[in-house]
Amino acid sequence: MADDNCLDASEAKGPIKLIRCHGMGGNQAWEFSDENKTIIHVNTGLCLTKAIAAKDATLPLLKGCDGRRSQKWMLQSNFKWQASNYDHKDDEDVES
Repeated sequence: MADDNCLDASEAKGPIKLIRCHGMGGNQAWEFSDENKTIIHVNTGLCLTKAIAAKDATLPLLKGCDGRRSQKWMLQSNFKWQASNYDHKDDEDVES
C-alpha cells in the first residue's frame, strides 16, 4: 500500500496495477515472505515478478514462485514515528 493506492492483480496472467485501495482484500491481498524476500498474491499463490522490459517495463507480473532474482524484493520505508505535545509526566502517572 502506498498512500491510498494498493497493488491489484485482477487477472493472474495480467499486469499488476497500482489502484485505489478498496479494503476488501481479494485482488489486493499480498503477503511478504521475509525468508524468501518474495511478495505473494494471496488469491493465486503466485509471486510478484519484475516487469519484462521487452513488453512493458513499468508493470510487474505474477509468476510461479521459483526463487529467481526478479521475484526478490526489498521493502523500505522512510516512515518516522511522530508524537506532538507529548508529556513524559503521563508515563510516570501510568507506571505508579
